[in-house]
Amino acid sequence: MARIDATKVLKKFDHARAAALAGNVEGIHDLRVCARRLRVWARFAGETSLADELRWVCRSLSSLRDLDVVDAALTDEARALLRPPAIHHVRAALASARCDALRSRLDAVKPPKVKKATRLLAKLEGRLHKRSVKLEDESLHAWRRALREVRHTREWLGLETQELERAQRWLGALNDLNTLLAIASRRE
Repeated sequence: MARIDATKVLKKFDHARAAALAGNVEGIHDLRVCARRLRVWARFAGETSLADELRWVCRSLSSLRDLDVVDAALTDEARALLRPPAIHHVRAALASARCDALRSRLDAVKPPKVKKATRLLAKLEGRLHKRSVKLEDESLHAWRRALREVRHTREWLGLETQELERAQRWLGALNDLNTLLAIASRRE
């Protein structure tokens, strides 16, 4: 597996941002994936404030992404009530000066050293193995986030991720069910 090329991820970030602004569902998903990959890259480079800004991008997209994940289970009434404010929030965030400044800062990040990234991976994998998992929403979701961070770190280093991807998909399906339950409980 080849290492990830930051230039390609940045181009994909730009393309996904434009698609998300245009209302494309896959653009939103792709932008979240790019932002998460770039967060790992920013951490490699010691750019914690940049990693925090990338987390903000993901959070800005989360309510609309959650609705897209459970769309088939929503009634027309629920969709009409929930989607417009979520779309407005996404467009406002992605068209903001804050997002423009973030994108400019990404161009200035120097490629991280492989040695530093390898040390970070060892720490992340150690934390993942020590983390206890309970069959409750937040514990499973936290474990999935930690797993995803290990996976993205391994991708940047060109290491195998197939088993991690499979586990992440399985945990994602559980999270999607929990998201649907959370949306349904807000409507009651």
